[in-house]
Amino acid sequence: MDTNSLKIIFGPSCAPSLRKSVISKINWLADRQHFTHIPWQDHRFADGEFLPQILENVRGNDVFIIQPTNPPEENFKYVKMLAQAAALASAKSVTVVLPYHRDLRQDRKDRPRVAVTAKLSLREIECSMTAASSRHIMFFHPHFSQVIGFVDVTCDLLYPTAIFFEYMQRQFGDRLKHVVPAGADTGAAGLAARYAKLINTDSFAVGYKIRDKNDSVSFRDIIGDIDGKIVAVVDDMIDTGGTLCKFIQKANEKGAQEIYAFATHAILAGDAISKLQEVAAKTCLKKVILTNSINNEQRDLNHDLFEVLDCGPLIGEAIWRTHVGGSISEIAGAFA
Repeated sequence: MDTNSLKIIFGPSCAPSLRKSVISKINWLADRQHFTHIPWQDHRFADGEFLPQILENVRGNDVFIIQPTNPPEENFKYVKMLAQAAALASAKSVTVVLPYHRDLRQDRKDRPRVAVTAKLSLREIECSMTAASSRHIMFFHPHFSQVIGFVDVTCDLLYPTAIFFEYMQRQFGDRLKHVVPAGADTGAAGLAARYAKLINTDSFAVGYKIRDKNDSVSFRDIIGDIDGKIVAVVDDMIDTGGTLCKFIQKANEKGAQEIYAFATHAILAGDAISKLQEVAAKTCLKKVILTNSINNEQRDLNHDLFEVLDCGPLIGEAIWRTHVGGSISEIAGAFA
């Protein structure tokens, strides 16, 4: 029996490029005899019900399930079902790897008669692994870092900080000293401050908005000096693009020389892509830099405006380090 080996299961919503780079990174770090990426089969019923089945023995192994949970709802169900299948098959450990996890914006009871959906959804994932003796969740740039307090299993948080900063160094070169990191709203202020520390500048900017509805915002102003500067807007996601587009328009009005938008999770709901293209045509927005945490490979992101960076090597190394007991903090991308 092949015990203590690493086995990875890719869920159906993983981007093909992410799968390829995770496998490539682990193969580079590890002896192939101790790592396999294992197949599973999806049984479908006439009414749409489905049942995934892992097709290899996982008894005594470290099993990692990699699956973003962006819509449709099935993607979330696959995480829970595959995790439970591995746990019930006597895996030594089960780790759920979430390149993107939905629901984390709903992290508090901020109005009457609503659910704290972030906690609810994470408890469901935790419950699915109950049969495993060792349970673990790995998040890639969650909406809020306190997410680890919502579950009673060990967690690791990964961030694309090094990925984005290396891009900035390549893109701006000697002009990096003229870059002002910015948060499109106050929720991203801490993120902007972190990039300011990396760039070694005391300057960063923050957008001030008032949210009228879930997807509707009234943008008021930008706090911080961006006149004549290269503005790097950083955030964890682009959903409809409404806040980002309004920030870009205001930054353009306030004298920004060039604008680059960096977002980890490319949800790009509704007409977000065309909105960004339209605002780029009217402003100094040069690039929108994303990662492949969400699979957008069937969508039209071939426009010169968009560039997708690969987060697979970071996730692959984090998986290998977890398997062999290495440090995650050395590569996590978070810093004080």
